[in-house]
Order: sequence, then structure tokens, then C-alpha cells
Amino acid sequence: MNIFLDANILYKDPFLKTGYLSLLKRLAKDGRIKLYISETSYKEVLHRFQSHYAKLITDAKFAAHHMNYLLKKDTVTIHVTEEELVQYFEENFHKNVKEGIIQFVKADERLINKVVELELSPIEPFYHAETDENGHPYFRKSVQEAFTWYTYANFITDHDLKECYLISKTIEKFADSRTLSQLDAFFPHPNLTHHGIELCFKSVRGFLNYMPELLRFSLTSEVDEIYGDYLVQFANTNLNMSILDEMFEYYLKSDIEYAIMENLTKLNPASIHPDYRSPGKFVPKKIKGYQDVELQNILLFNECFLVSCQMTFEVDVDIYVHPVVHMDPQHPQLLYSSESVLAATHISFFIPIELRLDEWHEKMDGIEDSAAIEPEKQEEIWQYLLDQFNAFYHKIDLQNIEIHEVDVRHVKLKNEYFNV
Repeated sequence: MNIFLDANILYKDPFLKTGYLSLLKRLAKDGRIKLYISETSYKEVLHRFQSHYAKLITDAKFAAHHMNYLLKKDTVTIHVTEEELVQYFEENFHKNVKEGIIQFVKADERLINKVVELELSPIEPFYHAETDENGHPYFRKSVQEAFTWYTYANFITDHDLKECYLISKTIEKFADSRTLSQLDAFFPHPNLTHHGIELCFKSVRGFLNYMPELLRFSLTSEVDEIYGDYLVQFANTNLNMSILDEMFEYYLKSDIEYAIMENLTKLNPASIHPDYRSPGKFVPKKIKGYQDVELQNILLFNECFLVSCQMTFEVDVDIYVHPVVHMDPQHPQLLYSSESVLAATHISFFIPIELRLDEWHEKMDGIEDSAAIEPEKQEEIWQYLLDQFNAFYHKIDLQNIEIHEVDVRHVKLKNEYFNV
């Protein structure tokens, strides 16, 4: 199965580290799908990354300059350069390329001829007839989308690929607008149906919802299904709080803290508590700890447990608001107060497991139905799985355990109060 990505799918997570993109990465790592991105789309993602962080560097230097002016000494300095960030991007992106997780699709000279052809004989969906405000007809051009589509179409034809799909947030630029709806999958535009891409998807989640077989555990026989059922039961019994605490502290902490801080900076304090009537923002300072850990679900995903938890984090924040409600949002905000907030957070992550199906088949020789297993045999099987668990748990390291998703579901003040 061949999945072609538009640039906009990777804007927020170019390294496929979290959420549904991490599922795509794992599927590609396991060889169940192949991921592709065109060179022009890669450059577009890099440009987006560079522009975003260049602005952050400028803002940080501007803030440092004012703080140094206030303190009358050069205390605050910003050492990060744009070149370092570009190098970081390229190293991390190309790591996925080197590992075979994602492949580049090079542009070729045929694209130039195709774009010229489209200029002379414009066709939908890349050249769409519209009228301006004066009623004059003109063609709306989507040249970048045309480059992306024909790059992939040529590659599919050259390599005689089957089962090809495109994922793009701007699906209307490729799909048949007459069939666009709330469905997950869309047929290509009628003028593009002969190019080898079977379906288009507006999101990675939509693609995975449409292909649920990709997320099923790859155990085929009934004996294997018994193995899978036992593993899930066993994980629910043995993933206790001390083990989870160790995983959070040593393997997942930095990813979780970054995601929570990013979520909080996007919240408006007025949505949390009526005391903050004016528009404003949270500036997170420190995560003090977590509480109320609830293990919600454990699924088998290929050779991994996909573990879901609900946790509440206590975070110290500064709250900045506009002193007057009708002020322009771009005007400077003033420090209103410092508080502690409780962020109820959904967290899911992968724990790799090592399947030993040959050993399992020996142990289950002659058994085809779990209901027929004698109590003594069940105890023997449970001890076998416990030994396996201890073996793979002690081999877990930072390279193997991976965050899937961190989602802040609800935020409230730790000490709520109302002005009278």
C-alpha cells in the first residue's frame, strides 16, 4: 500500500512523532505501508518550519533586547540561529528517510511540459473557471497542487504501483467536488482518475478510519488470537503504577511537558474562569507534577501495546490579559496574576513487545479453544507470559517507547475563586 503525502499534512509534525502520523510511521517501519513525499513538498515543509522558527527567534531577541535595556546589562542572550534550526530539521527529517520510513519522489522535466500544457489548455481542478467582482471570467490557478499531483502520477506510472492513496488537507484541489461530504474517502477529480491514485483523504485519521485492517493486530490463527487476548489481559494486570511512573519519568516526560505547555499557550484565560473577563493568554512556567493517573485502555498494535491513560498535571502559569476588553488583541498584555492550573490530559504511547510465536505454538500444541484450557495449563501459560513481560520490560529504552498522542482535554484553576 502506497501513501503519498501533501506538504500540509506535515506542517505541524514534520518528523511523524505524535498522533496519527506516529501510527503511519510505525506502519511504514513495520513494512505494512510505504510513505512518499515529493521534493517540492519537502521544500515547502522546510520553508514553513524555517519561517515559523525564524519569527520565534526574532521575537525572542526583541524580548531579550528590552530586558537587557531594563536591567542595564547584557544578561539575556539568544544563542539559537536560523541555520541551526534548519540543520536540526534536515537531520531529523532525513533520519526517517535513511531508515526507510519515508521516501522522496524526485521531480522530472516532464512536469515543466505539463504545466505549460495546462497553461495553454487549462483543465479542472487545477485551473478552475471563476468570475471576479466585476463579472469578468478568469481561471483560478493551483500550480503547486498540479506539481504535487503530476509528480506522484508520473512516479506511480513509472514504477507500476498499485493501491495508491493521497492525503491532503486541501482535498478539494484534487477530488471530485460533487462527491465531497463528511465521508473519509473521496474519489479523484474525473480529469485525474486515470493517474493511478485510487482515493484521496483529507486527514491521516480519515485514512486510518477507512483502512481499519491496518490497525488490527497481525495474528491470524485462533491460537494466535488466544495469545493476543492473554497478552492484553496480562498487560492490564501487570502495568502497575510504579512501572507507569518510571516510563513517564525517564522516557516520556519531555514530550508530555512540551505538548502540555503548547496546549496551554493557546488557551484564553477567560474560557477557564470568569475572573479573567478580558482576552489574554497563559504563559506556562513549570509543571509541578501529576496526579489522578487512570489507565484507560490497552490495545495490541502490530508488535506493540498501545497504552492510553488519563492524567491530571499541575502547572504554574502567569496570566496576561488586556486591561480593557475592547483593546486590539495585538496590543501588549499585562501580567494579571500567577496561578496553578490543573490540566486533565489524555496520553497514549507505544510499548514494543517481542512476540515469540514459535515458542507459543509449542506451548499451545493440541489446544484450539481457550475455553478448553485446563486450570493448571492456564497457570503455566500465565507464568510464561509473565516471564516474557519481565524480559521485554527490562529491555525498554528511549529508542523503543514512543508517544502517540498528548491531548489536554480540560483545564481549571487549582484554587478557584470569584470576585464579589
